[in-house]
Amino acid sequence: ATQSDPLASAARLPMVLLMALAAFFVGGKVAPYIPVGKPFGLAMCAVYVAFSVSIDVSIKMLATDAPAEKKEGDYAFNPICMVLVTEVSKLIISAVLAVSSGSGSSENSEARKVSAADVAYLAIPAAIFTVNNVLVFKALGANETSVFGVFRDTMILWMAAIWKLVFRTDLGNIRMAAIMVIFAGLVVNQFAHQTAGKISWAFLIVIAMTLCNASGSVANEFALKRSKGLDINIQNAVLYTLCIAFSLALLLIDDPSRLTGLRTFFGGFNSLSWTLAGVQACAGLMVSRLLKYTDSVMKTS
Repeated sequence: ATQSDPLASAARLPMVLLMALAAFFVGGKVAPYIPVGKPFGLAMCAVYVAFSVSIDVSIKMLATDAPAEKKEGDYAFNPICMVLVTEVSKLIISAVLAVSSGSGSSENSEARKVSAADVAYLAIPAAIFTVNNVLVFKALGANETSVFGVFRDTMILWMAAIWKLVFRTDLGNIRMAAIMVIFAGLVVNQFAHQTAGKISWAFLIVIAMTLCNASGSVANEFALKRSKGLDINIQNAVLYTLCIAFSLALLLIDDPSRLTGLRTFFGGFNSLSWTLAGVQACAGLMVSRLLKYTDSVMKTS
């Protein structure tokens, strides 16, 4: 793939973010009139799944479109830079939504009071999500899409175990049955790969990613729900600020030269990269609302 100016197609990102901002703004206005129950949660999950699939496909396309001098499974850009762009995008949208919803006014002062404990609890999922977001790129780059898809389902196994441990709640027979079916499918899939001699230890990256995702989701759900009166956009703003800080620290360790200039930082970005950053931001904002008003296990079911 030929390399071009990474900033030439940057306009795609604000276009996606403006559409997302409009959608969340309208959603915030009509949400009080929608009964929050299982149908609503399932509808939100369906939309999230659509976003998730499009993100995975886009990341895989970017991995296969990397320059010839890159190793197989690598990207033309640094994935940490993509993570940073996504987190900054989510922070901007959350800040705009917080102001437009009135959570910055004196009438809603209680909804915007962030305590040191809130920051501490949100720092845990922020650190875990930072690692997870980078592992998503590594896992998709190192594995076939079919292998990634199958082992990504281990997320619900981790999620169920961690969620039950943290919230001390019974998962119910239907959820347990679904978890057993997924586990059986994983065993069959791995056995088939072993007998065909196609086993690759790269699937362990997917396992590590799903463990991080499950841990981060449950920790985030706990942090969001422990302060139910705090506006979700304020909570998100704190979370994304922490994610930006952790991502910058990771980039300083991994590739500090990326911070020497804009074109160096965005090196390797193309029109699909910018669109992906916007879609990932939308998905992240949607997840926070799923965790606030439903639960982690429903999100992954």
